[in-house]
Amino acid sequence: MRSPGTILILLYLIVALWTLTAVAASLATFLYYRNARRLRKPPNQPQAVVLAPVKGASPTLDQFTAALLAQDYQQYRVIFIVESTSDPAYWPLADAAGLSGGRARLIVAGESSDCGQKAHNLAAALRSLREDDEIVVFADGDFVPPVDWLTQLTRPIVRGRAEISTGYVIMVPRSPRPANILASLISLGIATIFSPPGARLCSGASTAIRRSTLERLKPERFLARTLSDDLALSRVARQHGIGIHMNLAARGPTPTEHSWRSLFAYIKRQYQIVRMYAPLHWAMAAWALLISPVGIVAAILLAFSGQIAGFAALILAAGLQQVRFVLRERALKRILDPDVIEQLAPVFRHSPLFGPFVQLFHLAAFLASAASRTIHWAGVAYRVDGPEQMTILSRDGKPVRRT
Repeated sequence: MRSPGTILILLYLIVALWTLTAVAASLATFLYYRNARRLRKPPNQPQAVVLAPVKGASPTLDQFTAALLAQDYQQYRVIFIVESTSDPAYWPLADAAGLSGGRARLIVAGESSDCGQKAHNLAAALRSLREDDEIVVFADGDFVPPVDWLTQLTRPIVRGRAEISTGYVIMVPRSPRPANILASLISLGIATIFSPPGARLCSGASTAIRRSTLERLKPERFLARTLSDDLALSRVARQHGIGIHMNLAARGPTPTEHSWRSLFAYIKRQYQIVRMYAPLHWAMAAWALLISPVGIVAAILLAFSGQIAGFAALILAAGLQQVRFVLRERALKRILDPDVIEQLAPVFRHSPLFGPFVQLFHLAAFLASAASRTIHWAGVAYRVDGPEQMTILSRDGKPVRRT
């Protein structure tokens, strides 16, 4: 049995680690706040092509297509990709392409057989590149890019400072339901952290890459038999020693409508994918999510045992959390359009109240990602046994027959 002195030392160690983690998170948020700003448009912009795989007709699909086709970038075109003509998004995208004056086209990729449907769609679109496409951009079909999104995202590549540039999305609640507020708070916590160069991952929602670099990475290989296009790209870029530029201004707002169940499933799926493709990042997330509740319990136990350090740690952690909330709000006001800031007002207002519950819900969804290898995504069930080992189990609830 451990002596009281040993237990006390253990509690102090846990509280110290928790406090250091909170300080590090606050510093990373401050660095984001200090550096996040929209930058001027470069004088010259090479031809860019935006690949936008779409599944289903979301309520914001028209907003997405209109915003994507109205970018202030000088020379660019858009390729929309759907699985089949029966997809509800097919006709809206066909109409958008037809009215784009030649800027956009629509590709039907067909069903995937040995990789994720999104990766299959992107592979099909990559076969349609033109010789003058110098920058390739990947964009999800569920966000509403601001008019300078493409300019901001590609700027480091245009200026010769990066080969790959990525920007995370920010969930914006479509209604002030608690689940939507929670989803937005979780996305803000991830999107407003300044991560060091070696710890960056591409976001499939918003990533640009120089065409010559992409060809050197051989997308026909890294997209084959993979579920996650963005993490597969991150993995192969790291293997080739190519850095990923985290674009602080390219933060695309994603209008979000979640129930508690759908939000839990979404977070679980994201962490399942990270566990398979970026296990070190999954372990880092485990630390960040677990140390807080464990640290709080340890600090409370210290406080009840008469140790002033327990009270001090609780007060410091609460204060740092509030500082992070303020820094996030001020940083986002620099880079987001005023109408998006207005939509985020309920999130900023409720953040101090929702903070502890956000952590618990986030942790529960994360823990659920630790066990299963079956991932449900856009109506398809996949079993993932490794970065390049996956099997399609069913589509729309119907088992897939194998020959």
